[in-house]
Amino acid sequence: MFLRCPITTLFIFALAISHTLVPIAVGQDNGQDIHFSVGSPQPNANLPASVPAPHGRLTLYADFPAANSGTVPLYLVNRTSERQRFESQDGDIYLKLEFQDDSGEWVRAQPHRFSFCGNSYLAVELPPGSHFAFHGYLPSQGVKANVRYKAYSDTPLASNIGIAHYREKDREDAALDKLARRKLPPSLVRCFDFDKEHYDPDREQSFYNPGPDEILSALRLVSSYQESEYVRANVREYLNTVKKHQKAVRKQNAAFERILKTKWPEKPRLDTLVSAAIEETDRSPTTAWPVLNDLLSGKIDPCISRIQKFEQAIAQKLESTLIAAAPIQTEQASKLLLNHRFANENFEDSFFEKWIRSENDSLTQACANALSHRNKHQSLAEIGFELSPSQQLLALRALASQGDPDTKNRRNPGSREERRFWQKCATEQPTQTVATLYYLGMYGDRNLFNLAIHDELREYLQQETLNPSAEVDGWEIGRVVSFVGAWKRREDVPLFQSLLDHPAAQKQLIYYPDSETPRFEQRRYRVREEASRILRNMGVSVPHNLVLNERVEIEPPVR
Repeated sequence: MFLRCPITTLFIFALAISHTLVPIAVGQDNGQDIHFSVGSPQPNANLPASVPAPHGRLTLYADFPAANSGTVPLYLVNRTSERQRFESQDGDIYLKLEFQDDSGEWVRAQPHRFSFCGNSYLAVELPPGSHFAFHGYLPSQGVKANVRYKAYSDTPLASNIGIAHYREKDREDAALDKLARRKLPPSLVRCFDFDKEHYDPDREQSFYNPGPDEILSALRLVSSYQESEYVRANVREYLNTVKKHQKAVRKQNAAFERILKTKWPEKPRLDTLVSAAIEETDRSPTTAWPVLNDLLSGKIDPCISRIQKFEQAIAQKLESTLIAAAPIQTEQASKLLLNHRFANENFEDSFFEKWIRSENDSLTQACANALSHRNKHQSLAEIGFELSPSQQLLALRALASQGDPDTKNRRNPGSREERRFWQKCATEQPTQTVATLYYLGMYGDRNLFNLAIHDELREYLQQETLNPSAEVDGWEIGRVVSFVGAWKRREDVPLFQSLLDHPAAQKQLIYYPDSETPRFEQRRYRVREEASRILRNMGVSVPHNLVLNERVEIEPPVR
């Protein structure tokens, strides 16, 4: 048993060191402060014969007849051929007690308290042929009902059903805790998770400080989707907070109250949520479009067939939004096009070839990604010549990453026309081109791109040796040196040697104590640093007295 007491919260863990379970005397029937760790995996050869666990399946079994002292033995058995991975908080994989209400719905009756420490959140793994043996919270008194355990995580797990007790107070607490947020569209959580002690509606609206209009919009969307005691309680808290601020906008209060008095759907309604979100895009794009994005990404409902029923209506709204050309609307709507499945199902190539020329960079990037993902590299390169310099870099990023820049995908230029486009970018925007490609192509001290733009970047560095840019941030040029040096070409050695006295540096001012007058300028010569590192890696000696860091005294101002 492992006890951990951060400030006021007591976390209790039952660690199963063998297949024999360790019962815990809870002390009081309160599920909020009890977290049971799954412990270490045990071989299935040690699994009690009474535990049903079919081959080829992942099984969660609650041994209700063995319940004792406010707990019940739980077994999570892996008889698949795959290693199973679970989200966890200090070994607790979010298995919560549920009861079946009069309408047949399952309702959580065990609240959860999250840890304030990020180190608590590490995944646990269960190998094939193994099981976890641990405990679940089960009150010894309360309301008798059909109960089970369900995982409130990305893993769809539910146990067998038994007849036992749940506490009404636990049900009430569970409806209001932060785990209840998982029933909401993820993008709306921020609108109801404000800090009442520090929230200020008079402060400039931002992502973490949503304004009254955003919160009202989010409330309209949730009320169209599903009942949420969590949302109702937090909106009430928000309205009470607003009353303390004289400058806060009060005109929405009547609208808040009208929604709070209405009846919301008891079960999730995707159809009404989508209709409400499409309508809401014109009124509050920063709340509505992210909800539609949540839907298309499977974050609200993972069933693709149910999602696809709404895609045509969403696609039509997206296209009409782009035609209207409102900047914020376009910014938000274009993010849906980053979903390749949705884009491939609903938009032809000509759509992206048209809208890539938009003045909105987010839309240009989304269209470039779509074309590259469809292997339209030649077409994208030809269009790239017509784009503005900043948008050419967006096209280059899409070409180099196969349209998935966040996944470290990487490809080299194919056709002669595409190669010309890469070379144009490297010639006209050398530092920006390297900044675009750097984290896609660099792997340790190797450059995984081919030499398509080597000569252009080498020419830029040669010009730097003749006319050095002392006022440019040292890392902008140093990154080009690192990128070219990672190709490890011996003919580049003289070039790197000539950069060992380059003046470009990263600079930081150091001030006199309790003064706004700078005393020193700390300089880190990044071009020299990268050039010397590359030369050493290639077995070439560098001067031992090479200055890489320097503190330069600043003359005090004349009084």
